[in-house]
Amino acid sequence: VSITRSGKNPVYRGSMKLVKKKQGILLINTLTLREYLYGVVPSEMPSSYPMEALKAQAVCARSFAWRQMRSNSYKAYGADVDDTTSFQVYHMSAEDERTRKAVRATAGQMVYSGDKVITTYYYSTSWGYSASEQEAWGGNAGKNYPVRFQRAGRDSGQDLLQEARFYDFITKDSGYDWYRWQVKLPAKTLGAKLGIGKAKKIRILKRGKSGLIRSLRVSGTKGRVTVEGQEKIRQQLYPAGTEILKKKTGEKVVLSMLPSAAFTVLDGSEDGKVIFTLIGGGLGHGVGMSQNGAGEMARQGNNYKEILRHYYSHCDIR
Repeated sequence: VSITRSGKNPVYRGSMKLVKKKQGILLINTLTLREYLYGVVPSEMPSSYPMEALKAQAVCARSFAWRQMRSNSYKAYGADVDDTTSFQVYHMSAEDERTRKAVRATAGQMVYSGDKVITTYYYSTSWGYSASEQEAWGGNAGKNYPVRFQRAGRDSGQDLLQEARFYDFITKDSGYDWYRWQVKLPAKTLGAKLGIGKAKKIRILKRGKSGLIRSLRVSGTKGRVTVEGQEKIRQQLYPAGTEILKKKTGEKVVLSMLPSAAFTVLDGSEDGKVIFTLIGGGLGHGVGMSQNGAGEMARQGNNYKEILRHYYSHCDIR
């Protein structure tokens, strides 16, 4: 009972094995894939979401786990995955009858590209577009993750490569929680985090078609630093404890990094101090299925297969 998740004591299916290591006790939970999904789906998507969205999440979680089970990346631990966002969150929220129903209703179904199960990336909230793998992590862009406009499941031929076009798009306030957000960064605080004295300028060097920043440069009084990749950008440009404003609700929250790397930068000052204002959108890396988008598509009458085929192009569900 000393272990708590979301303020409650988690109850685990299957068997538990405790292994003594130099660093402490290694706890391994062995169970069936279906039982594992019972603990993943409610931890990754609220059980109050429409059933078709929960089914889509169940198929995503199953496909993702299937790929990870074959990667052998945790072989040294005698396991396939861990219970964090490094893989999929497991038992952060308790099992729920609705999410169990979604798992059972889609039993055995996964997302295929040809004869191969794909790695079904997903994230919380889009900023109106979804990103390619190349934009988010570099490497080759997979055809299963095209850049596309994500509002209400529709596509758009317009890209957001140009700064002016991205600014016009991202400064329009609408949508659901995390669709638009704002962060104010004092030049002195940002410069201290990056070790470049007082920050003087943030310059976007490369932006993807989806609007996701791929590289930027911050110049300061004692040097400059170039940051590449959406995850490093989100980490490096976020001094610990900085408040993030949700534009829709006015709520201020503190995260471990910026919500996304889809933002524009405004120069300004407050009380005589230089302040950079980041106006951005979305929560997560932006590749694959937007969970809030899936929820909205379900509310508009789309079934789980239609939702999945929208987010994972060139794919089948079987």
